[in-house]
Formats: sequence, structure tokens, C-alpha cells
Amino acid sequence: MEPQERELITTLLTRLQSAAGQPKDAEADAMIRQAMTQMPDAPYYLVQTVLIQDLSLHNAQNRIAELEKQVASLNPPQQQPTSFLGGLFGRSQSPPPAPSAPSSGGPWTRVQQPAPPPPQYQAGYAQAGYAQPGYAAPAAGVFGGGAGGGGNSF
Repeated sequence: MEPQERELITTLLTRLQSAAGQPKDAEADAMIRQAMTQMPDAPYYLVQTVLIQDLSLHNAQNRIAELEKQVASLNPPQQQPTSFLGGLFGRSQSPPPAPSAPSSGGPWTRVQQPAPPPPQYQAGYAQAGYAQPGYAAPAAGVFGGGAGGGGNSF
């Protein structure tokens, strides 16, 4: 065994010891204990698998951070355009900045990110592509008037 491998195993076992005492699912615990009696080498392979996956995760996180830095250096921040009518017609919102990847600690230090909110629609208007029952499609034109002039214009 290499010294680096010894350190990785020791670190993993220390993290597992810190999790001791937490509540366990009784059925899962019994199932795992039964499997250990049938496969005495399973802990060896489980530790090996966890270490490989943890190293792969760290490598992927580092690569993502590197690529995000490259993208950020290629796309300088742009100023928000001003609006003649003060944003009366709405503004496109840029997505919030992505959180930076944790540099160490593996999956035990990650924080679950909340899901983005659903898109908001103005009351009384159907979502694009879906008609509201009992309502005709809106007439074309800047102020809602149709091409024929009809009786519904100002």
C-alpha cells in the first residue's frame, strides 16, 4: 500500500467514525449486517469504491471550477441596458451566478441547492401555447385593436 492510499483510507474511516451514533434504519442495518456475514470482503471493496468515487468527484469539481473561470474570463460582465419607459414591458433577467464548487471534504460537505422558482405569469393571461377556455385569442396590435378596427379600440 502506498502512503497516499493509507492516508485516504484513514481519512475515510475518520469521517465514518464521526457519523457514528446517528440514527440508522433498522431494516437497512440488518440487511447490511447479513450481507457482511455472507461476503466478508465487502468492506474492502466498499472502501475502495468510495475512495475512487470521491477522487473522481473532486477531479470533476476542480475541472468544472476551471472551466467556469475560463468562461468568466471570456465573457466580461455586461451592463444592464437602460429603458426609455422604465421597464414598462419588463426586462429579461439574467440567471443568478452559479455557486463555486467546494474545494475539499467530498460529498459530506455539499449543501443541497434549492430549486429555481417556477416562471411567473400575469394574472388573466394564459401561458404561451395554451388557450384559456371561454376566451378568444387576443387581437393583434400595439393597443389590442385588430386590423379591422372593430368596436373594441380606444
